[in-house]
Amino acid sequence: MLSTILLDSCAVPAADAPAAASPPNAYTIAKFVPGGRNVRVEVEGKGARTHVTFCSNDYLGLGAQAEVQAAAASTLEEYTLGSCGPRGFYGTTRKHLELEDGLAHFLGTPESISYSDAVAAVASAIPAFCKRGDLLLMDGGVNHAVQTGARLSRSKVTLFRHNDMADLRAQLELVRQQDRRKKDVSLEQRRFVVVEGLYANYGDACPLRAVVELAREFKWRVIVDDSVGFGTLGATGRGIVEHSGLQPKDVDVLLGSLATTLASVGGFCVGAREVVDHQRLSGAGYCFSASAPPFLCATASTALAVLDRRPELVASLRKRCVAVHEELVRRTKGAFTVVSEPFSPVKHCLLAVGPFAAQERAPATARVFAAAKAGQAGPALPELTTNNARQAAGARAAEEAVLHEVVRCVAEEGSLVTRTHYLPGDHLAPRPTLKVSVSLLHTEEEVAALLQALEKVARTVPALVAAAAAAAPAASA
Repeated sequence: MLSTILLDSCAVPAADAPAAASPPNAYTIAKFVPGGRNVRVEVEGKGARTHVTFCSNDYLGLGAQAEVQAAAASTLEEYTLGSCGPRGFYGTTRKHLELEDGLAHFLGTPESISYSDAVAAVASAIPAFCKRGDLLLMDGGVNHAVQTGARLSRSKVTLFRHNDMADLRAQLELVRQQDRRKKDVSLEQRRFVVVEGLYANYGDACPLRAVVELAREFKWRVIVDDSVGFGTLGATGRGIVEHSGLQPKDVDVLLGSLATTLASVGGFCVGAREVVDHQRLSGAGYCFSASAPPFLCATASTALAVLDRRPELVASLRKRCVAVHEELVRRTKGAFTVVSEPFSPVKHCLLAVGPFAAQERAPATARVFAAAKAGQAGPALPELTTNNARQAAGARAAEEAVLHEVVRCVAEEGSLVTRTHYLPGDHLAPRPTLKVSVSLLHTEEEVAALLQALEKVARTVPALVAAAAAAAPAASA
């Protein structure tokens, strides 16, 4: 399993490391303000004051479209709420089939399959194709859903450095050399390169064309989780495949989310008929989970129709993302480093002050694992000690405390942003960042107010960092 591989290879004595207790979430949305375009909210325990949230994944604002809301309401009246079971047992309605037909048509594939949960879609599709004894060569920056799918597959997992095509080639060549030594033609072992389209934890795009070319050269298959890129990348929102100038057939297994730009819930997989049909019996989240409520399928179908009819929304989103990116860089310079792509709707802002500025973004466990895998013992050895594990935990806790205070200060100015949160078992989680989601739901005035608040708070970051370093001396060691 992936987590076992990482922990055993790194040999970090996690049991002796102090638990990095994150501050509690200070802001819980109590309700959306009627007529607030799904971004004006009231917060529990903060009085009646209205805040504008920049944490929404509805990047194109389709959830606020009257047409989409009307489709959801009319379907709810016709089908009521639930669908009464998994897809294979009374859980399939006409709305589910219409959604799958629409996704396949939009993305130009023979078929598609939908799941009732976005994380389960990724975590189910990967083990549907990869079993014990198979080999996954996985980008070190993938999200937790991909890691879960890899772990559940029980396949052998090897990491390559995030978006590093030279390291990917080196790992592929290493497997080829092992085959030659063993005189193994690998007819029985399935092999996949696993990447994301637009990385949720990093905000950068996968060089998919290079990945596909390498995979074809070495005769591997490709799995892509395009949950963030779908609806935001490409001229018409068809995701990383369109963005890279490729065709859907160039990717063997293409996954996406209905919970982002389609303003619904669930996930999907598109591809050849064999790829989709196989999951109807082997995709655990499809076979054993209750299917999505029909009204949410209607929501996604209608949002998809709007996206297909109005591709200019994608261009507008891209223009706003670039403009916000440029302003974030300018206004927070010296306090934060904006590490996302300019066109990414997810903006990750990394602390660039004090002892944190020199730290690498990749997690220590991933670096040590990569070094151990390559047999590079020297530089990686200090990472294996209990003391360094404790220092890393202290540094992370201090960084999270600073970001938590930044979130609070921005909220006092009327805007809600967040910081990245990772599960304790996510060994590939990078350094925490301030996270801002860009969407078309906001007015120019609301975006300007956010940028002004961030500029104001950025001036206080050096003092916040100094206080956190003083409270946790290990963070600066």
